[in-house]
Amino acid sequence: MLGLVLAVGAPLGWHLGHRQPGALRPGTAVALATTPPSTAASGASAGSSGSASAGSGASAPVMPPSPIPIQSPAAQKAYPAPVRLSIPTLRIDAPVIAEGVAPDGQMAIPDDIHTLGWYKWGPAPGAPAGSVVIVGHVDSAVAGTGTFFTLRTIADQAAVQVRTADGRTHTYRVLSRQEFRKTSVPLAAIFARTGTPRLTLVTCGGPFDRATRSYEDNIVVTAVPA
Repeated sequence: MLGLVLAVGAPLGWHLGHRQPGALRPGTAVALATTPPSTAASGASAGSSGSASAGSGASAPVMPPSPIPIQSPAAQKAYPAPVRLSIPTLRIDAPVIAEGVAPDGQMAIPDDIHTLGWYKWGPAPGAPAGSVVIVGHVDSAVAGTGTFFTLRTIADQAAVQVRTADGRTHTYRVLSRQEFRKTSVPLAAIFARTGTPRLTLVTCGGPFDRATRSYEDNIVVTAVPA
């Protein structure tokens, strides 16, 4: 699960479901295909940055048009995995581990609320195309605030630094911060392996629904290489 509400201590349903993009089950945030995605759409063209209202029906995070040819996953070489992420303006500095899909069909999420998870079937930092997806917890009734507790406050143009296993640091600049109802999360854009290279950070947000024991929204931050 990705986060526990501090006030009532109820587990949230922030799981990345093992479904075709666009098929969400109640209480879930983001669905994944049953196999690593290979032909997902790259998302929308450039627009003004900033937050989209929850439930606004926005089809994709704001991102620039791709200036590079689209590559198939088979044509992409392996790139070193991310191992640490920092956002200086939010005082975030946390380890990142590779995560795939758990036996129950959910994306495997780190148990530790202070550890971030990178979707290993997608691009890694340095890849010439696609979305590097890193997810994190909001909070926990037992352990307190999670790494991405303040992600909803990130400013446009804020720097996000990702260190990879080869010791290199990749710097990104925030292009947009958006909030979506969990029924309107733009899955194809978030998990795309094509289009302009970018970093996508995802966590829970919005009101907490005590009936479903889940946050109602997702915060999606899109950043591009600086």
